[in-house]
Amino acid sequence: SPSSSPSSPSSSPLPPYYYNLLVTVEKAHFSSEIFDLYANYQVTIHHDPVERITHQEFKAFLVDTPLLSTKGVQKWGEIWPHGCGSLFRKYHLRKIIKQEHQNKVQVSAPP
Repeated sequence: SPSSSPSSPSSSPLPPYYYNLLVTVEKAHFSSEIFDLYANYQVTIHHDPVERITHQEFKAFLVDTPLLSTKGVQKWGEIWPHGCGSLFRKYHLRKIIKQEHQNKVQVSAPP
């Protein structure tokens, strides 16, 4: 019958989880968290040797750039308070697990 076909929304239960995506923007800076992410990316994607990836190289490439930081344009106000210059855009994806028969959710910590 059409109501029991696999593609029917009513025939497949909702997954026991959902995802929450938060995007943040911050002025470029050094932190261990960001450096570790950068180092992993350079090794995995570009196959850079681990010994080449240093704090100094990271700072020179992504933090101490020739782009001068400026304050946000006044008319932008709350919309874009970051101004111009080197910025990091960070994506935080969290898997939120729904617990059966309860109104609670369990949020998994970001990696």
